[in-house]
Amino acid sequence: MPAADAPRLKVVYILGSSRSGSTLLDTLIGNADRTLSAGELGHLFWAFDAARAGKTSALSWCSCGRLVTDCPVWSTVWAELATRYDLKELSRQTDRFETIVRSAPTDVLAPVVLRGALRRHLEALVFTVRSLARITDVRAVVDSSKCPSRAWLYSRLPSESFDLRFLHVVRDGPTVVSSAVTHFEPSEVEGRPAPYPPLLAVATATLHWLYMNVAASMIGRLHRRRYLRVDFEDFAQRPLESLSALESFLDIDLEPVRQRIRDGQTLTPGHILCGNRSKLSSAQLRPPPARPGRDSLSAGQRFVFDALGGWLQWYYFQARPSRMSSAIRAFSGRIDAPVALGSRREEPSSRTSSTPDLPLRPGRTT
Repeated sequence: MPAADAPRLKVVYILGSSRSGSTLLDTLIGNADRTLSAGELGHLFWAFDAARAGKTSALSWCSCGRLVTDCPVWSTVWAELATRYDLKELSRQTDRFETIVRSAPTDVLAPVVLRGALRRHLEALVFTVRSLARITDVRAVVDSSKCPSRAWLYSRLPSESFDLRFLHVVRDGPTVVSSAVTHFEPSEVEGRPAPYPPLLAVATATLHWLYMNVAASMIGRLHRRRYLRVDFEDFAQRPLESLSALESFLDIDLEPVRQRIRDGQTLTPGHILCGNRSKLSSAQLRPPPARPGRDSLSAGQRFVFDALGGWLQWYYFQARPSRMSSAIRAFSGRIDAPVALGSRREEPSSRTSSTPDLPLRPGRTT
């Protein structure tokens, strides 16, 4: 148990659909002092299984450039878990938790379905997060697993020991769907046939985007004071103003991150687990054009998306833009202007607005 006067460990959990920029957001926050980008912590067991099976996919690598089995952070966390839990049983319980609650992330059904398993998962999660914080000597841990059921579990962390914040990153629906559909296309190199007809692939990707974002919004309804929705396009176009707004909400000093972006310095991904392959890339990440995805879909694909997900696209980006986006646009001509999302404020900077690149490179953080 932590000491009675020990500061609470901050946990930032990122929600949203796949391909929405969660790894980039995770990395940016993780470059703050004494803050760890953990990546998709919910896939810890899958990552170790993949590495031990000799698979060379991004799943088996840490962003430090090593296999997770060789990473000094994750291998130590794994060893500490092994001293307390039956890892095979814990892995099975994790799969069961993700599968059962993924389909119904509500405060009513989960305790009935999971019962004792839920308590064991919560205990293991507390142990894992505390081990990560102790091994890396940080005061904040960022988890970008995005799974709504894991957010439900995080909401059960003891408030006397943990300071929890939810970030819901939303990206333009057609952009996400256009990117996701590429995974449903046949691959001659891998000998992989197309699993779905083209329009069914669009429908499947759209429904995934719908579910993940609607579930995240439901969590936001339940935890209003600890929840903030982030428009990825606004974030990528105006990173400095966005970081100022995030700093207010998270109560994490992000000025070192803003300074590195201003100076064109690279950002180190730390020890990100799973997530986008950009964590292992040395290429610069440039701000995307505003809402480009719709033009990349055919007329039939746009019709399918509009029929299934058009209402949510309209709600997020026209009817109810996030309070963070509204605040950013109000200060669009002033970098680092104070954004009233919390108690922290800072003086406006005399710099003019610009859109710097967000450089990213592998790092070897121990």
